[in-house]
Amino acid sequence: MKKRAIALVLVVVMLLSVSVFAVDARSKSISPGLSFNGKTANCYLEVVGDNMSDTISATITLCRGTTVLKTWTESGSGYIFFSDTYTVSTTGTYRLNADVTINGTTYPTVGHSATCK
Repeated sequence: MKKRAIALVLVVVMLLSVSVFAVDARSKSISPGLSFNGKTANCYLEVVGDNMSDTISATITLCRGTTVLKTWTESGSGYIFFSDTYTVSTTGTYRLNADVTINGTTYPTVGHSATCK
């Protein structure tokens, strides 16, 4: 009987210690990405809110200099991941900009540049 009680206490302690580590800490992040495969621009954006109920919207813009080539919009709750491609016509430096709003707060534009060779 005593061995069963000790075993039961150990199981309960293990279960309680596992549940403590189940809490997932999150913080806001906005991460655009741009790369090239030949003349194909691979455009990415990952936005993580503080929690899964955050309302997120993003406008993603691919530019060459001051010329806007393509614009996309995405929205979601808590997290969005955007991925798309665009075929460019000339070599040069391109920039992917992300304008993000989380829970009504607009964040500064975040961008990522890459060169098509």
